[in-house]
Amino acid sequence: MFTAVWVLSSCVILDSQEGFLALPPCGATGSVANGWPCSCDEECASGTCWEERFTGTPLGACFQECKLDDDCALSEVCAFGRCMPRCRSFEECQPSRSCLTLLSDDDEEGFCDPVCQRDDDCQSRNCNLWSGTCMALGEQPQGLGVGEVCQQHDECKSQACIDGACFSGCVVAAEACPDDSTCVPTTLEGGICLHACQRDGQCADLGMPVCDDHWLDDDPEQGFCWYP
Repeated sequence: MFTAVWVLSSCVILDSQEGFLALPPCGATGSVANGWPCSCDEECASGTCWEERFTGTPLGACFQECKLDDDCALSEVCAFGRCMPRCRSFEECQPSRSCLTLLSDDDEEGFCDPVCQRDDDCQSRNCNLWSGTCMALGEQPQGLGVGEVCQQHDECKSQACIDGACFSGCVVAAEACPDDSTCVPTTLEGGICLHACQRDGQCADLGMPVCDDHWLDDDPEQGFCWYP
């Protein structure tokens, strides 16, 4: 079974700061650990804050680059080149974070990934459900939707074109997949937004053209459009 995480766990440079609410005041110098919400560089132990208004990261996040887990604190894991807080459940993560796992990694332990699943997860009150990142108030995602045929990342609303199809991750409990798709569980709290189907013909126009019925153990007859 394919194991998914939130695909767009990277910095998205925004064109403007307009449409974002006033930032909360900075905390004490060096008081915020990697991966947790921040308002300015000074309050991060790493000295670097990915502010939401510049990167789209929900509520911002303290950032430290890494290559291996050993580059991070014991309470952190190196995920997508960033030190992120370890977790085993949603309760261990702060607001606008979900406990997700790395691809083909330990299904029992994950990391608190900053993703939005509703507008209230963002300081701007405007969540891009396709990518899990925040946009300026009034801005709308542009491009192709869930599962549509693509060739490049920037063609998709999610900014993620995987093997010829626009790909969106999701948080299962939020049930917030766009384009009438369903959040199909993979590991921990993470999943993939997929279109339900009963036969291949219903998926013919998508980049995921096969109706695969091996996703839900409790409903083996329910299929979802997937890759050949």
